[in-house]
Amino acid sequence: MTTDNDPSAEMGKDIAIGLFDAAPLPMMLCAIEDAAVLVANRRAQELFAGPEEGRTIGLDDILGKETTTTFLHNIQNGGFIDDFEVMLNTPYGEQYCGTVSGQIVTHAGHRRLLVGMNDITDRKQAEETLRRFFDGAPLAMLLVRMRDHQVIRINRRASELFPHDQNAAVVTLESHLGKNPTSRFLEKLTEGGFVESFECGLATGWGQSLWASLSGQIIEIDDERCVLIGLRDITDRKRWEEALHAAKVEAEQATQAKSQFLATMSHEIRTPMNGVLGMIDVLSNTPMSDEQKDMVSVISDSARTLLAIIDDILDLSKIEAGKMSIEQTPLRLRQTVETTVELVAPLARAKGLEIAWRVSPDLADDYLGDPTRLRQILLNLLSNAVKFTDRGRVIVRLGPAGDRILFEIEDTGIGMTEEQQARLFQPFSQADASTTRRFGGTGLGLAICKKLVNMMDGDIALSSVVGEGSRFSFAIPLAEAPIKTIRAPVSSISGLAMLVADPLAESRGCMADALRAQGVLVTEVGDAQSAASALRSNPRFDAALVDATFDPAIFADMEDPPAVLLISAEKDGAVSGDYARQWSETGLTGLAKPIRWSALTRAVMAATDGANGDHDPVAAANDPTARKTVKSDLPILIAEDNHTNRIVIARQLDYLGFSYDMVEDGEAALTALAEKRYALLLADCRMPKLDGYALTRCIREREEDGQHLPVVALTANALADDRKRCLAAGMDDYLAKPVRLDKLEATLLQWLPSAPNEDGASDTAPPSAAYGEQVHSTAERAPHIAEPVDCDALGDLLGDNSPELLSTVLASFLEFFPALLERAVTAVENQNREALHDAVHAAKGAARSACAPELAAILAALEEKAGSQAAFDELGRDLDLAGKAYADVRDFIGAYHAKTAPADS
Repeated sequence: MTTDNDPSAEMGKDIAIGLFDAAPLPMMLCAIEDAAVLVANRRAQELFAGPEEGRTIGLDDILGKETTTTFLHNIQNGGFIDDFEVMLNTPYGEQYCGTVSGQIVTHAGHRRLLVGMNDITDRKQAEETLRRFFDGAPLAMLLVRMRDHQVIRINRRASELFPHDQNAAVVTLESHLGKNPTSRFLEKLTEGGFVESFECGLATGWGQSLWASLSGQIIEIDDERCVLIGLRDITDRKRWEEALHAAKVEAEQATQAKSQFLATMSHEIRTPMNGVLGMIDVLSNTPMSDEQKDMVSVISDSARTLLAIIDDILDLSKIEAGKMSIEQTPLRLRQTVETTVELVAPLARAKGLEIAWRVSPDLADDYLGDPTRLRQILLNLLSNAVKFTDRGRVIVRLGPAGDRILFEIEDTGIGMTEEQQARLFQPFSQADASTTRRFGGTGLGLAICKKLVNMMDGDIALSSVVGEGSRFSFAIPLAEAPIKTIRAPVSSISGLAMLVADPLAESRGCMADALRAQGVLVTEVGDAQSAASALRSNPRFDAALVDATFDPAIFADMEDPPAVLLISAEKDGAVSGDYARQWSETGLTGLAKPIRWSALTRAVMAATDGANGDHDPVAAANDPTARKTVKSDLPILIAEDNHTNRIVIARQLDYLGFSYDMVEDGEAALTALAEKRYALLLADCRMPKLDGYALTRCIREREEDGQHLPVVALTANALADDRKRCLAAGMDDYLAKPVRLDKLEATLLQWLPSAPNEDGASDTAPPSAAYGEQVHSTAERAPHIAEPVDCDALGDLLGDNSPELLSTVLASFLEFFPALLERAVTAVENQNREALHDAVHAAKGAARSACAPELAAILAALEEKAGSQAAFDELGRDLDLAGKAYADVRDFIGAYHAKTAPADS
């Protein structure tokens, strides 16, 4: 509490007076009774005091008597008023727009009126400018109040469409647009605060209707939410669009009628043509003179050409009539390409052309699509490529292109100009008239290809250079099939070391892919110098696949040359060129390229028969007298997503004599079980899409009374809690990876229906024994292992410790394991604990299957930490340790390959 003599109180008064006097706005303290100005600050005195000193002024001198009376009445009722708009008068005869704010206060024991004033001349001028812009805008504009949709203002252009009398009845937006369009327009406006190009019908105030495009923006005016609408007349455009649509419908109906006519006529013509061709075939097998045979041949060729034209017309008419659909059935990508290339290969060889194909290893093999229409597209493009190429080659390439598969058909033919390219892909069009005269054809093939590719949601393109050749390409989306064909290499050539020497990359890569699919260790070379170098560095190749353009002298100095298979692009494998004589002296017969994968496998088997001796890693598995008998009439289904694990389990089941199918995830397993009967399911616990636990629960839910499919878990975990989780999910047994051969057999015999032992007795070993012994064995062996890979344990797993087989499995591990580590690194970077756990779990399983104990132990510890709340910095350090352990494994496998490779004789 302060007193009048309190220095601090006096100081506060001085500050308040100072602030009042220094305020930039005019401020006054007035008497309430007569509105006389008692005190005015410096700014108020400058504006309103006037030249007459000593004269007392009042608010009525500044505001006017009537305005002052209204102002005082309002403030006495509420005690406060803000932004009361008035005209301010100065003693100098000036007048300007302003606002007055007032507050009743107590000063020196009296009620006073504190007044502040503000000049709003600039604001009023801006409002006037905006009003003029609004009224003078060339676009019809309306101001509509949001709460009741009332049109409160329109500009001059809008008044030409809508009469707007301020004194007339209330006009709403609905009266011009209609209820539904108004509702949709305002709904869109509410969602974003702005709408552009909203099209609707409009009723004018003069009884007319038109089409309008509306744009709207929500604004606030006088504390009211309003919408400012701009309106543009689009009636002429709409009429043009309607006329265009009607013409389009009419044209489509005419096209459809034409297509239906062509389809009917093509069918009617095809029926008698079938009779003609049938009788020609019969006639050609009857006794005839040479002259008659020539005439029949001409008739046959002409009839078949006519039938091909009819088929093209029929296909085109079906597409245009909308009667052709694209199927979604399983297709084998490489098989589809291989069989299509085979159809045109004889024509290519007859012209001395080399034809080759290659599907990128990055692509899977099993997809869903329309194999018939895909083959039709490829055949059309390949036939054209061969037709328009007189020398050189025709190449087919397939590779990934984002979420699509890119098909490329490239030739070294006559090429085309840009003008000629522009005419392609149209029905009955070819590059020019001379093309038709020289090469024949109707020009329908490419038009059909384009339409089929479009129906597959793809695109087709062409690039060409006159005199150099053309490249046609198309990209289509193909979904991977849920059930994939997975076959472990079991042929007698698995494990062989082979040289593939071919100057054409696609041809060389295709043959190498075929051999690698059979477990062959392939070295690829593209020229003679590289071939000679490869032979010097590895003189113990079992076989060599060599193009006839290579000099056979590269094998001349070898003491133990490999079995050589000669390949040639000539007809029937004939050999020509620089080294024709040298190759003829070797007595080798050339294989005609392109070679079918199965034919290549048989040729290599024949060439190396008896030469590989103990080299065959699966001789016992392929020998009926050495293998065990199959234990069940029904196959086993294996659901496993890890590539290395699939190879190991496939080798084991081959050795044990069980038949099996493989899938890569739980969803594919459910599909396979729905389509085929199986004796037992071996399921990995952690798989993409549907893991082993969920898969088993789905199986149990679908089983009816009396049905029970034995399910055995395959897991990289070896804890009792994991076994309990498997049994709780409905699984029957549990095998921890790596699964020893004897434990796998015992478990399968335990659970296979009516599965007798070789002595006829039933194997009753409890499932838990396999689990307990497996864990004990692994723990017991680990401390004594000095090497990064335990080759003895891996041989035990596979039932065969031959170096060739171990090399194949370890090579597969090296191929796929880095991707698992990369997934784990990415998960740590993204701090995704679940993704890290899944990646490390898969990596741990692969390491155990490859019998890499130190790497597996590091990954097992990392997996446990990933499932806890360990910091990502710590997880990253552990992952670095795993990377170093993998580097040791990789170095060991490299040294093992070098040590076990055949030595010089």
